[in-house]
Amino acid sequence: MQWVKRVLRVGGAVGLTLTLLAVWSCQKSGGEGPSPEETLPSSLHGTSYGMQYWYQDASPTGFYALTQVPYEDLSCKNCHTETCDQCHEQPGDHPAMDKCLACHGRQKKEQMLLSDVHFDQNNQDCADCHTPREAHGDGHAYTSFLEEGAMDVRCEQCHPVDALPSNPEHNMHLDEIDCTACHDQGVVTCYNCHFESELQSGVKIAHKAIKNWVFLVNYRGKVHAANIMAITYNGQSFIAIAPYTGHTVTRQGRTCDDCHHSEAVEQYRANGTINVTWWDPDSASLYNLGGIIPVPPDYQNALQFAFVQCVSGCDNPETAQWDFLKNGTDRWQMLFGTPLTATQMSNLLNHP
Repeated sequence: MQWVKRVLRVGGAVGLTLTLLAVWSCQKSGGEGPSPEETLPSSLHGTSYGMQYWYQDASPTGFYALTQVPYEDLSCKNCHTETCDQCHEQPGDHPAMDKCLACHGRQKKEQMLLSDVHFDQNNQDCADCHTPREAHGDGHAYTSFLEEGAMDVRCEQCHPVDALPSNPEHNMHLDEIDCTACHDQGVVTCYNCHFESELQSGVKIAHKAIKNWVFLVNYRGKVHAANIMAITYNGQSFIAIAPYTGHTVTRQGRTCDDCHHSEAVEQYRANGTINVTWWDPDSASLYNLGGIIPVPPDYQNALQFAFVQCVSGCDNPETAQWDFLKNGTDRWQMLFGTPLTATQMSNLLNHP
């Protein structure tokens, strides 16, 4: 596959020259490896295996352990890429972002709810950072884009560490904390999916979209932003936690207090628990914590979630009516990342 570099000059505090890999090809070139036609069928885009792995094959931790409904019976299996024109107007062109967002609904929701310096200020799009190998695959059957080797893009490719501005946060934490932990505004979570509607009508319904929190886990040797998936079925509740890079990047990072004195950290410091979501019976509403939420070693006891259930109109997100279901998580899953260590939590809690 032929790779061509396009150089963009981007202003701002860092003033870096970004070298972006941005040429996409559907043709084999120069004997440099298999063509996209050869690799796409086994890629994550071609198989959607990442969803099957999360749901079923990662058992006993997958949601399948609660439902016992095979992945083959879900509508999720229908979401995959088969032909070039699903992503390209013409073979080999630079894919338009709306082609990507037609399938990547969470990223589309991010654009609706939050800003991103790359999209909104630098006029970049998905293919300016994500490479053809990521999209087309390389012949290896990955379980997730979080698996090592599946993803090419890294913040440091365009923002070299030795070119970053000197400030207390960079000087103290660059070796230990990933860019996402400080520069993601939030990770968008479609909270409390109602699995019954998926089975009965193939419609995905969540109670609400949450945009103002960022969880923290360990991933690739650093503290990294993370997200959760909350889902219920037949009165049972499930939380999955995984590293996540939000497309909600700000040029200005977080301050010390944003992490060391977030509401979640203050709760954990006071009583060893974090009330992440809760139901208020007076207003009949579900509320959530915002800001930085660390995932501590004892997260299965420390992270407290409330769950709701759809009680009517559950075949349409616009008509769905919800009521309180329960407090407490019946099953947990954490893939690719690990909780913060006791030492990391101590450092987070004991900062002046």
